[in-house]
Amino acid sequence: QLMAAALKLRQDYLIVGSVHARRVCRKFGFWEREPLSYYWLDVTGAGHLNPIVWMRRGARKLLHLLRVDRPVRVDSPLSRRLDNWLAALLKGWFYRRLSAALTPVLADFHLQEVDQLRGEPPTGGPRPQVELHRGVDAVNWMLRYPWVVESGQSITEEMDYYFSDARPLFRQIAVEVESPQGKYLGFAVFSVSRRGRGVLLRALDYRLPPAQVRRLLPALAVQYGRRYHADTLELPTEAVVALRRTWLGRLLLHRKQRIYQCMPKAEDSPLARYWEQIEFQLVDGDMAFS
Repeated sequence: QLMAAALKLRQDYLIVGSVHARRVCRKFGFWEREPLSYYWLDVTGAGHLNPIVWMRRGARKLLHLLRVDRPVRVDSPLSRRLDNWLAALLKGWFYRRLSAALTPVLADFHLQEVDQLRGEPPTGGPRPQVELHRGVDAVNWMLRYPWVVESGQSITEEMDYYFSDARPLFRQIAVEVESPQGKYLGFAVFSVSRRGRGVLLRALDYRLPPAQVRRLLPALAVQYGRRYHADTLELPTEAVVALRRTWLGRLLLHRKQRIYQCMPKAEDSPLARYWEQIEFQLVDGDMAFS
């Protein structure tokens, strides 16, 4: 009913949603693109090192080959307990290995945490011809007015809402990058939050030369992930190109996908004309800040 009412407003809609939202959008005839790939760096190693998960995944694949329609959950109370045990045992060791491999590059730059970004960097590499653009003014607005706060800071925290705007841990980290000579090169923005037992660090936005996206962005993510004891680091594909070639990357990286769907308000609207040309990015729109 909400979607039907929204479509009557005759606006361009672009949805990045869950499996359930995707089903609703498909029923209304939304257009769909190939999924955007990104990566989770699971610093606990549990996802690939848990033998119970191996066995359950093997059973699921075997049933699929035998065309047996029987759901097999990969996780279970026992596998989660083993995950927690492996995380406590291995996370510190993996962080030390990742830091040794990635963070020495930080010494080549002057880094400063800021509350508000000074502006667009003079050179951030070539921009896509068609993109969902978000300027620094929008990023600064989101830094100033976060959608999520830490527990005890929300007036609606105790109300009966399905979605909460409060978490036990939530921080936004904006870092400006300068060369040793003081030239402004760009910025990176991260969030760190706790949901349940896990701590997730996400790359929210960045403007950096392409070479530094591959070198500096993962190094910063590991540095702040280690500081806040994050279990998982969410990074764009372009930031893990080099890491994917290493044994650490092959062990800890998990490929994820994000679905984009749209409903243009008219055949000649900008969204309709450029839908197939838009180059999507992990930091598109405001989803990363939610």
